Amino acid sequence: MRFVVALLGCLLMASWACAQERAVATYGSLRVERNRIVGMEGEPAIVRGMSLYWSQWKGQFYNPDCVKWLRDDWNCGVVRASMAVGAGGYLNDPEREKEKVKAVVQAAIDLGMYVIIDWHDHNAHQHLEQAQAFFEEMAQTYGQHPNVIYETWNEPLNTHDWSTVIKPYHEAVIPKIRARDSDNLIVCGTQTWSQDVDKAAQDPIAGDNIAYALHFYASTHKQPLRDKAKAALEKGVALMVTEWGASEASGNGTLDREETQKWIHFMNENELSWCNWSVADLAETSAALKPGASTKGGWSADVISPSGLLVRQELRKYREPDILYVPTPMVVVDKMLELAQVKEDDLLYDLGCGDGRIVVEAAKRYGCRAVGYDINPVRVQEARENVAENNVGHLVRIEHQDVFTLDLSDADVITLYLLPSLNVKLIPQLEQLKPGARIVSHDFDMRGVIPDEVVNMNGHTVYLWTTPLKKEGSN
Repeated sequence: MRFVVALLGCLLMASWACAQERAVATYGSLRVERNRIVGMEGEPAIVRGMSLYWSQWKGQFYNPDCVKWLRDDWNCGVVRASMAVGAGGYLNDPEREKEKVKAVVQAAIDLGMYVIIDWHDHNAHQHLEQAQAFFEEMAQTYGQHPNVIYETWNEPLNTHDWSTVIKPYHEAVIPKIRARDSDNLIVCGTQTWSQDVDKAAQDPIAGDNIAYALHFYASTHKQPLRDKAKAALEKGVALMVTEWGASEASGNGTLDREETQKWIHFMNENELSWCNWSVADLAETSAALKPGASTKGGWSADVISPSGLLVRQELRKYREPDILYVPTPMVVVDKMLELAQVKEDDLLYDLGCGDGRIVVEAAKRYGCRAVGYDINPVRVQEARENVAENNVGHLVRIEHQDVFTLDLSDADVITLYLLPSLNVKLIPQLEQLKPGARIVSHDFDMRGVIPDEVVNMNGHTVYLWTTPLKKEGSN
């Protein structure tokens, strides 16, 4: 389980925010090498985040507070400004729409995030001069910042041929960017709503740091589109998923969780960066928020849509751990399980499971079911290997999860090795446990909650609470 030395304690309260600022600080200027987008040291650069909705319809979300919330709470390393061109957008009022984009770009720069400047248009070839002027201005204004990514045509239609319509358009816009910004990443939309990346791979655009947009909606686009994407990668081009949804292609309809997980696995396996569609408060499946949600962030779970909750949970998997990992000594593990009076029919949750020693020992010694949760993928892998080595896979599973997003109500026993402040943060979740559930913590108490028992042993302390929790000052 997890522990932090006292010297680091004062730093940990800020660790979440610092982790978000590391996106640009870690990777710097993005570039294309072979079929990968990489960072300044040549390492694969994988950034994940959210796309804002069409700017002319949901421009109220184009503000610094919203962007900051996406970074701090959702763990976004990139945000996409989807500047509408038609339908009352840029063509009607260029200055109004540019100001929205500029607000998002400056916020992202200030927050250490990447930002995609997206020409959100289905018929960009009909608006070439406007696109050239827009991107030249954006490159002149922001080209010195490594945060900026240009998406020159969001989604060409299926009737727009790659080689004769789409590619010549990109080839006319890219020089306007490169005249002002010689190296920031450019992502080019592809035929059929940015699905035919294989066609682009067969006839690629010449130039440096050029990638191609891949879009999918999980309930509509399945293995055949993944096969196209794989073929494009094998041809040697780089891809970026600048827009995807867990819904049908309409943005509405079925929320396909199973197919979404297949796509997430595919993107992780192929080291693809992504933005989910979309930050909007609409009564449609792909919208991350329910109607009436604040435009400035601060969203509680009850105003986040099912799609938003799914994506937020996925994004938060990749944040840096809050605290340094140090394993609980086995003698203390034994005492924790003994104090909790673990039984064969119990379900035990270990929050911050580290190498999985508590859940493995509980299964081996007591035959109970157990689930270990950890935010650190390295620890998760270690724990899964530990489970396999001890042949307890039929009783134990390990999940890569942020413990502060979990529903704990099914557990009979909770084990902890977290700072007191983090224990306190868990109280609302712990209060959902059934009566008689046991909570044991190594070394750290739960401020404001009275323990049922405290055991001191060889310089370690083990605390036991049973539910319902007994609050200080209550009768």
